[in-house]
Amino acid sequence: MTFAWDTKTAPSPGFGLAYHDWWRESGAWQRLGLSDAGAPPVPKVHPLEGGGSRWSGFDEPKKAPVPPHVRNTSNTLLSAPVVPKEVLARLTPETVILGVIDGAMALNNARFRTQGGTSRILWAWTMGATWIPGQTSVPYGREVWAGEIERTQTEHTYGGWLDEAACDQALGLVDMHMWDGPRSLALSASHGTHVLDLAGGAPPDAPMDVMIMAVSLPEQITRDTSGTFLQAFALDGIHAILDRADALWQACGFEGETPGFPVALNFSYGISAGPKDGTLELESEIDRLIQARQADALAPVRMVMPAGNNNLDQTQAQITLKQGESEDLTWRLPPQDFSTSYLEVWMPRFLDSDALATKVPQLELTLPDGTVLGAPSLNVGQSVDLLPVGGGAPAGRLYCDRQNHATSKSGRVRLLLALSPTASRSPGAATVSPGAWGLRLQVDTDMHVILDLSIQRDDTIGVGPDRGVPSFFEDDAYRVHDARGDLLDTDGELVAPASNLRRRGTMNAIATGVTTCRVGAYEVQSERSAPYSASGFGEMHLSPLLPQVVERPNVAAAGDTSRAKPGVMAAGTRSGSVVFQSGTSMACAQTARLVADLLKPWHKTRDPLSNLGVPGAVEHVAISAESRGVYATPAPIVEKAGAGRLPYKPLQGYRQRSGDPG
Repeated sequence: MTFAWDTKTAPSPGFGLAYHDWWRESGAWQRLGLSDAGAPPVPKVHPLEGGGSRWSGFDEPKKAPVPPHVRNTSNTLLSAPVVPKEVLARLTPETVILGVIDGAMALNNARFRTQGGTSRILWAWTMGATWIPGQTSVPYGREVWAGEIERTQTEHTYGGWLDEAACDQALGLVDMHMWDGPRSLALSASHGTHVLDLAGGAPPDAPMDVMIMAVSLPEQITRDTSGTFLQAFALDGIHAILDRADALWQACGFEGETPGFPVALNFSYGISAGPKDGTLELESEIDRLIQARQADALAPVRMVMPAGNNNLDQTQAQITLKQGESEDLTWRLPPQDFSTSYLEVWMPRFLDSDALATKVPQLELTLPDGTVLGAPSLNVGQSVDLLPVGGGAPAGRLYCDRQNHATSKSGRVRLLLALSPTASRSPGAATVSPGAWGLRLQVDTDMHVILDLSIQRDDTIGVGPDRGVPSFFEDDAYRVHDARGDLLDTDGELVAPASNLRRRGTMNAIATGVTTCRVGAYEVQSERSAPYSASGFGEMHLSPLLPQVVERPNVAAAGDTSRAKPGVMAAGTRSGSVVFQSGTSMACAQTARLVADLLKPWHKTRDPLSNLGVPGAVEHVAISAESRGVYATPAPIVEKAGAGRLPYKPLQGYRQRSGDPG
């Protein structure tokens, strides 16, 4: 099929809304099993009395869609969290809260219960569960407290045996009656359960000095390969956890100059495209929350996120242009991809008065059949459709917008190209041809301009019919292997790079905030950085307009046992089962456990300015291990491992097999 740019431009919806706009235009909501392109009414929130964090909900254009049975249809004000008195006795002023936001989590697994049947899960919110009438403090899904979890487990215990599957259904964690209900926990393993065990699981006889709050994202959203609404749901989860932690402290009546329980947050998700300088909405809000709580003399909050797994995926490129020059790249779209493919092109950051504030990169496309589409004329704030010749729904849309950063009074111009799937099960749906799409970029300026190009993540987590297949850049000059045939996982010195493709800069685009601890992965037995573990820009890419941002991981933790035995061991869905799962998500979860441990002494001083658990304190643990000679090999490069490697500590309660490290 042949395409052409529309002869008319349209207003762009603005930075932060372009993905939402195409998500609705392309019918992605239908493919994800959502009833319409709208959103649930998110009621205003009644602030907590006495201060503390406040949960503002989504802005109107950014409301996130959920299935009809998940929505709160009451249209009433959300109340402050109602804390059951039965959970207060298990809390002390020394308690640390571990908040985990992830996919489906098996709350009934024995790793999250004590020997006496007490749940280590203090509170949980399943965002994709069927709405229970009468809930007053969540806008969708279902929340449960420890007492309800324990009563449900008692009701489904027969002769000393707990029917975990029945408990999962009773608590709304699994719903086979709704075709779009949660069902990942019906499988033998889940990303969320594995992460939760690594971060906070324990054998039955372990103490309960760390209490868990768990937020499970809707499965429709984790299946959305672009991460369009990931930030919004994550923010809802963060605010909900902090509100409940503050409400618990107030209900307990504990005294202290700095009120609240210290909270360690783990969010083992990411996206691959974005500014990667700490200015996305989620990053800015996390920084604001953490810094505001410190300024208000509240208990500290720490955030841990993964560096990302796309170091070798060929999703990052960088080109340098000056007036009159152009540069060519090839973007390979795979066949049988049922998801939209996205490409972002970023101009350098500028001050509002700079000439670059209005400069727009010109993007010429060459289709797989050889048809050349000249660069459309776009200004900042405009978009243009890619239309099938002969008529039909748009097969793509090119947006030009500007991201403004109020604090630094600076901004960046971005092009976002969205292309329809290369396959569809819906008759008449727009699709594009798989194959090599040529990109030619040019900028009308008399200065050297560095453009950063990123392909958005396109892998599907969890179950679902329409799975994404990642697209990637191609370049014959890009070296995949070294002279020995091993994978190359660094770009070297890049003095005169032969290829525009980069491993540097592949880091998780929602993990570059100032207060976030970013975690890469390494192999335990070889002690080398995991090849897939994303690379930051290191100290090479700092913007003088954002001097506080360091675009690299802080540390690396265990992501794999070895090259031959990928993954680290933690819980499967059912009690007694173990699985090996690999990635920076697993390294991140282990680091969140360390951060919670580092926060345990905080109650002795209750200092709101304490550095316990901050990224620098985590780095100190790694630096200490490197300097003590814990490892037989030198530390990996800073772009992949930051300050160094954290020692691997196998989880307690599991029998280690012969040959397993630790």
